[in-house]
Amino acid sequence: MNWRIRTAALAAVGAMLTSAAAAAAPSERFVTFNVMGDDIRTPIPDGLCEVRDRYVALAQMLAAGDEQNLTFMTLYDCAAMDRGESSANYILIKAPRTSLRVRVERPELLEMMGAIPPSELAAVLDGDTIDASANKSLNEVLGLEGEIKSNIQPVDRDPSGYYLAGVLKMQVGEQAHTSVVAVAITSIKGHVLSYNVYNDGDKPADIAAVLNRARTGLSGWIAANPTAP
Repeated sequence: MNWRIRTAALAAVGAMLTSAAAAAAPSERFVTFNVMGDDIRTPIPDGLCEVRDRYVALAQMLAAGDEQNLTFMTLYDCAAMDRGESSANYILIKAPRTSLRVRVERPELLEMMGAIPPSELAAVLDGDTIDASANKSLNEVLGLEGEIKSNIQPVDRDPSGYYLAGVLKMQVGEQAHTSVVAVAITSIKGHVLSYNVYNDGDKPADIAAVLNRARTGLSGWIAANPTAP
């Protein structure tokens, strides 16, 4: 699953490096991109916009650095772009390059990906255990220390997709940043795609929040692209 982890890590670096001022124009409710001849209609969540001005160059640089995935869309915090600031609140939509020519329907994809392996993170995020663990650092949950920069694990699956989540600890020069990510993997119109949600945080409650956003975003994304009868 290296391509999933690399996707998350590259995007986290981008959140740290963004510093150029840019004005975020109001975005449309939906944006459409094309995958191998198929239009994929994508809802834009409240508070996020398509990247604008100099933020576009940053998004392109990060996308070019991801050799395993093709990035179709970057949605960034609108208010942060208005202020010319960096933000850990953003969404990336990607596809593994090796799957671009492969057609697979969602049930088949989920069967191929298999069951969610047991892990402490999955247990913490399951049910009411999140309440008791909300203030527990993910360093304790995931054992992150020293030179380890990320630990992204499978945590859930449902009829819509397969979900990974974790924490990213990035060091770029003298800048250090910790954020959380949830990656929802699914098939839209037969194409394997990932819906990646990022934000600040380092605790299970923070990871649960981005995971819920990924579930909600994925549900709306699937609904916007109904399968032809």
